[in-house]
Amino acid sequence: MHWTLYLVYYLYGGSGFLWIILQRRKIGIRRTLLLAGTFLIISLFVVIQYYYPKYMLIGLSAAIPLMIYYHSIQNPYNQVDTLTGVYNRAVFVPYLKEFFESKIPFSVYLFALDDFKQINSIIGIKNGDILLKKVAQYFDQTIPNGNVFRLSGDQFAVITSGVIDKIEIVETYMRNFPKVWMIEETEIQLTSCVLGFNGLEYQTVGELLTTVDYAIVTAKKEGKSSCHLVDRTYKESSLLNKKVNEALIRAIEKDSIRVYYQPIVSRKESR
Repeated sequence: MHWTLYLVYYLYGGSGFLWIILQRRKIGIRRTLLLAGTFLIISLFVVIQYYYPKYMLIGLSAAIPLMIYYHSIQNPYNQVDTLTGVYNRAVFVPYLKEFFESKIPFSVYLFALDDFKQINSIIGIKNGDILLKKVAQYFDQTIPNGNVFRLSGDQFAVITSGVIDKIEIVETYMRNFPKVWMIEETEIQLTSCVLGFNGLEYQTVGELLTTVDYAIVTAKKEGKSSCHLVDRTYKESSLLNKKVNEALIRAIEKDSIRVYYQPIVSRKESR
């Protein structure tokens, strides 16, 4: 009955390989190549054992993918936000790098919840955590072709393929975001700022992240439920803002800033 070992391998090996192909967009290009490569190694071991039965290699070939699965996919502390179950900030940058390297057009939608700290202080931390879980589930279910990330306490990002060609797409996400959430039979009013970015308009991941930070601050100043398609104007403004901040930091470190008092005099009122 030794042939059953090979049958089992082909069943779980084939189904695993099929799962990788179907989930390639969600698990990322590098992890897809890594996992697909393990099946080539396993297949080599199985072929060797078939022709040389005295070398028991199937057990070793099964141990290798289990180890790789754990470290690349199933280890929650590496990739998954333990509260909401979506990807965490630690893997947001690697995902962006994969898209930049592959030159595949992609978009980033950023959702910054309005006044969440105030809501959290009113309903309590426990209920606030429940609300964050529901928000994360909403993004995961309503944007099935996108990868959802929790960037900070009240900020979520979604990476999707394709480009945003008009502001109406971003406005749709803003309008469809539920304004009322039920937490233990209590209605919670919640809104969100929505920002859309076309990834390949930026040269590097750092340039995109700098623009994201600047755009969030700008959007928050405009009030609740604001939405923006972040274009080259934001990019240039964010880079200028970064340069000014860096210049001020250098000036402070070198003690090259001088403060002067400039009186404003009214000749008419003699004061």
